[in-house]
Amino acid sequence: MRLAVLLVNYGYLDMAHNLLAAKTFDAGDRAFLESYLKQKVDRWRIRQMKRAVIPWIDKLVLALLHLRKHNSLTFDSDRSWPSR
Repeated sequence: MRLAVLLVNYGYLDMAHNLLAAKTFDAGDRAFLESYLKQKVDRWRIRQMKRAVIPWIDKLVLALLHLRKHNSLTFDSDRSWPSR
């Protein structure tokens, strides 16, 4: 049981799943390990989706800013701040 939990914590989800599939645990330990493994897999999938989606969102925002081309003022200057 400890080995399976350590495998999940260190990211070896496939090895922990194989250990779980070997049916070497009693019913209580098996239920705990299945829920623990499912929780870790769900978190891993969410992280993977974030890694895939966030760069595309950044690219979309940059493309929209590029299309805008100016700061919506009648003149485009670095000195568009109020005078001091």
